[in-house]
Parts: sequence; structure tokens; C-alpha cells
Amino acid sequence: MSKIISLSKEEGSDLKYYNKNLIKIISFFIKNDFMFILSFIITNWMVIFKVRIDINKNKYDIIHAHDINSFNGLFNICKRKKIKLLLQLHGFLNSGNLALKKIHENSWAGKYLLKKEIKAFTRAEIIIANSTYYIDYLKQYTDINKIRLIYNFVDCNVFIKFDEEIRKSLKEQFNFNKNEFILMYAGRLAKSKGIKYILEAMKLIDNIPVKLIIAGDGPERDNYTYYVNNNNLSEKIIFKGDLNKNDLINLYNITNCFIMTPVSDEGPIEGTSLAILEAMSCGLPVITTPIGGINNIFEKISESLVLEEKNSSAISAAIIRLYKDRELAEALSKKSYELVRNDFSVEAGINKLCKVYEEILG
Repeated sequence: MSKIISLSKEEGSDLKYYNKNLIKIISFFIKNDFMFILSFIITNWMVIFKVRIDINKNKYDIIHAHDINSFNGLFNICKRKKIKLLLQLHGFLNSGNLALKKIHENSWAGKYLLKKEIKAFTRAEIIIANSTYYIDYLKQYTDINKIRLIYNFVDCNVFIKFDEEIRKSLKEQFNFNKNEFILMYAGRLAKSKGIKYILEAMKLIDNIPVKLIIAGDGPERDNYTYYVNNNNLSEKIIFKGDLNKNDLINLYNITNCFIMTPVSDEGPIEGTSLAILEAMSCGLPVITTPIGGINNIFEKISESLVLEEKNSSAISAAIIRLYKDRELAEALSKKSYELVRNDFSVEAGINKLCKVYEEILG
């Protein structure tokens, strides 16, 4: 049995699956907000300190770092202890912070973060990227032959589609009319998610019984709430705040369509969206935009509702089209359900990850 430390920013339900593949995972969950260079340096030290204690007590074959900060902080320790160090990326230090306007282009902070990125890319034996967008970025700074593509994945045994009777019952419990067409967004309320354009699209729709559920929280919540109230949309748009997994699954199962329309110039580029995969696993058609890793999800679905970004009119037209064309909605629902189970299931992802573990161990 190989022993691996997985360093992650937040807890993930997929970790329990590693034991099925004869791998023991020891997880340290480390929050990195990268708001200031000082926090970057301090967190680096914290990573080294926490993991060194465990490394000195136990022998590990691989340390799986999910961010550049952890990777660089542990590189020398792993080299000295002859432990394989694997880098998996879920975002980038320099471009991500530039997009969030936390640092300025060509500033000393930006140059510092880019230097740290390039150091990690150069040192890494293998780098896991979760979308072809990330691969395109990596190719600027490192050898493409060390990059492995593993999409984000979802537990299809948890995010399930309920039978029709349960769905109808849940819709009544949530006080929705059986004839209402329910849209749902789940995720952070941030400019990069393009929620503004969904709200504008809802304002354009006045001839069908449509409602939008917004699950999540974030820095733009007050602005979105103000827009909804100021435009008399409060009866059509419902803010649910942060929800637990069970409540999310219940809402997915009363929803007719999931909607997420990220934009390319208001923050970090969207990866392979977990929220979209979760919704698809519950059998929902999706209205979205071709930003970042989202393209990788829908490249196999013909007639997918992938729209140009920042186009409220196109979003409203897609909503009306799905409402009127129930055959299309059902076809997209079926394709979503099957695609996630074939290409984005936790089993498919873990199998690919185990092959990478085998490869790095030689």
C-alpha cells in the first residue's frame, strides 16, 4: 500500500475513494487566500511546519500538493526525504491575483508570484491540470510532456436524479407551482460568475412563469439583491444563501435548468466547474458560456446551450427556448446525465489519478 499526503485548500468528499485503490491518504486542509504577499510567505512556513511533523514520524511515498504555495514549501523536504512531490493546479498565483485586481500588472508583487509559479513548474516532475485552458497557460512556462489532464469529478452516487414523484413532492414543499419553470445558479456571488447578465435576462422575460434560485454567497450579494429589489424582480428571483449538500441536491431536483454564465475579464477564469457537473449529475440541462474549462465539459454535447459571454438577450432567449421546447430540454437532460457518468465521475477521476501516482513512483 502506497502512503500519500494530499494537501488541499478545502475538504473534498472524493478523498474517501482513494482507499479503494490501496492508497492511504493523510489530509491537511490549509486555507490560502493569497491576499497579501505576507500571508503567502507565512502560509508557506505553516505548510512546512505541519507536514514536517508527520513526515518525521511516518514514511510516505508521495505528497500531493494542490497549490503552488504548498509545492514550493515542501520541495526541499521531499527531496531530502526522497518523497515524490506531485503538483495539481486549481488556479494560478499571478494571473489569478491580477484578475482579482489584488496586484497590479508588472508590479513587484506580480513578478514575485510569477517567479514562484515558474519555480514550481520547473521543479515539478508531473503537473496535473483540470482543463485544457490550464494546459495552455502552463505551456508558456514548462514542458508540455510533464502535464497530465484530469478533469474535476463528481460523486454520481451522491448527486443523483430523483424519480418524478419525489421531484413533484419536493417542488410543493419548496412552495413552487407545478407549472413554474425553475432555473438555478449555485456558486460564489462574484463578478467573474456573470450573474449580472442572468439577472438582466430575467428582467427581459415577462411572458413565461419562470423563477430563479440563487444558492451561494459572496462579495456581490448586496449589489445583486439591490438590483433585484430595484427592478421588481423579488417574486421571480430567490436568494438561498450558502446551502449544505443535501439542500443543494434537493434544489437540483426541483429545477428545470441550471444556469452559470461566467465572464473572462472580471476575475479568475472558470475551471471545470464542479457546480455544473453536480447539476448535470442530477440530470439538468445547462445554460452557460464557453469560458475556461467549461468548454471541456460541453465539447461532446451537440446543441448544447453554450452562449457568448455578457449577452443577456441570448440568455433570456435560451431560457424561453428550453421552456417552450420540452423535447430539447429532456434530450439535454439525458445527455448531461450520461456524460457526467462516463467522463466526470469520481471513479473515472480516481482511476486517472492512480495512474499518475503509479507513474510518478516509477
